[in-house]
Amino acid sequence: MACLRYDPVCGVDGQTYGCGVADAHCHGVEVAYPGECGGGGGAACYDNADCGSNGVCLKDFRCLGPPCQQGSDHCGCPGVCIPRQFCSDIYQPVCGTDGKTYPNACFANQAGVVVAHDGKCGVGTGGPVPITRP
Repeated sequence: MACLRYDPVCGVDGQTYGCGVADAHCHGVEVAYPGECGGGGGAACYDNADCGSNGVCLKDFRCLGPPCQQGSDHCGCPGVCIPRQFCSDIYQPVCGTDGKTYPNACFANQAGVVVAHDGKCGVGTGGPVPITRP
């Protein structure tokens, strides 16, 4: 996948995907955490049982905790948890690749959605115009 900006995420398969969430999803892989894999965090493990309740042992033998709860700063397993980013109230609408309009890019990122373009979805996107014949 070609991308304009290097935005690495670590997949639950222990592989780094350089083009972010969309890259991982194109390979059918869920994102474990932002950044490159193996960059620290997570306890050593040999199977999922070593990671506690709902934990997952990645291919690089690091423990990934259960998904973070909204507003939580830590997970049940000594894995990696990224606190939710604070998004400003500044209205600069963007269209996500899921076809939904978000108040700004920060809200799209929080939802795990890649920004398709600036502005509302379906407005002036320059898409194909149907040709009608009389």
